Amino acid sequence: MSNKYSEHSKADSAPTNPNERKKFRKGKRTFKEIKMRPNIDKNDFNTKLKQIVKFLEKSLQVRITVSIRGRQNIFKAEGLALFDKISEATKDIGTMDSNVKQAGANYMRTINPISKKKNK
Repeated sequence: MSNKYSEHSKADSAPTNPNERKKFRKGKRTFKEIKMRPNIDKNDFNTKLKQIVKFLEKSLQVRITVSIRGRQNIFKAEGLALFDKISEATKDIGTMDSNVKQAGANYMRTINPISKKKNK
């Protein structure tokens, strides 16, 4: 007896060309995202900052998102000041892009790692 599912399988639909198979593989992400709120505690901020430094040392791009919702709109300046604190703390290992992108109630900036090229 034939089953309607037995004729097709995932292995049959995958391309046989090795170059085309790369498209089906899950790729390695080149960036990480860190989310914060404007009224983040000092210790929580330091933990997030350590994560950012760790990702930059691994040459990963880091996207920082500050979410400002509801009554937190009165803390908008403090939320945007978080970008300045992070920029100051990571100036030796990363460069922050100059503009803040706004998507609804979220503000985003990206930190790019500084390449470590050896001059010989």
